[in-house]
Amino acid sequence: MGNPTLPIRLDGQTIDASWFNNLRSSFTQNIVPRNSDGIAADEAGSIGESTLAFLNNFVKNLVLMVDSKSVTLKAPADLISTYSVNMPTGLPAGKRPMQVDETGTGTFSTLDTAGITDGAVTQAKLAVRATGQTVAAGGFGKSSEYANGDVSSGTTNVYAAYAGSPSGNPISVTITTTGRPVVISLISGSAGQASIYRGTNLNGTLAFRRDGTAISEFQAGDGTTVQSYIPASTMTYIDTPAAGTYTYTIAGKKSTASNLMLLNAYIIAYEI
Repeated sequence: MGNPTLPIRLDGQTIDASWFNNLRSSFTQNIVPRNSDGIAADEAGSIGESTLAFLNNFVKNLVLMVDSKSVTLKAPADLISTYSVNMPTGLPAGKRPMQVDETGTGTFSTLDTAGITDGAVTQAKLAVRATGQTVAAGGFGKSSEYANGDVSSGTTNVYAAYAGSPSGNPISVTITTTGRPVVISLISGSAGQASIYRGTNLNGTLAFRRDGTAISEFQAGDGTTVQSYIPASTMTYIDTPAAGTYTYTIAGKKSTASNLMLLNAYIIAYEI
């Protein structure tokens, strides 16, 4: 055994065989901690000191114990080369993953998405999309009201917002984008079928506007139009703005006295 008691010997005492064999056993088998009386004891000492540290510690397994439970650190049996792992110089602010680069240097950083297996992120792990008239990045923007009235520009052929919502305010949606393409479209709501009404001989145009500037135009009539309804969803556009926060609206203009109406139409916008 490697844990015999090592009694104190005074100057001039003879080292007998049993004492010598205890020394030999202590250093040739398991080396265990001892208290100041030379008796083996649990948690009784350290290997080295803060100012007298060993340079290297060569072991096959490093076993970290708490009571009867333990964590074992060991090199794999099929290790292909020798390398060192250098720990970061300090703790991160909050919880962050630690990564090790090709030099063996460990750092705290954001998650390296290149290490995620393709297709590994399931729908259940994706954040729920927020929905509302004003949404942050990743949200689904939908106007809180629907348009239900004639374009207010008269026959000036100048764009004007639709003010035919229940509150009399133009319908709009505000979203924050990350630089990805944005889909803008008109959809129906619970109020009824969404449609664009074109009066007889209408000469008019509809447009989606971003922050007040027309970004896409749709001809609603060329002056020879017969009275008709078309689905509001035919107005769909893909915008490609830089990352930022934008407000999308719909506007119309006409040069004839015929109606150019939006009926029960909501505006939506979302990144893809």
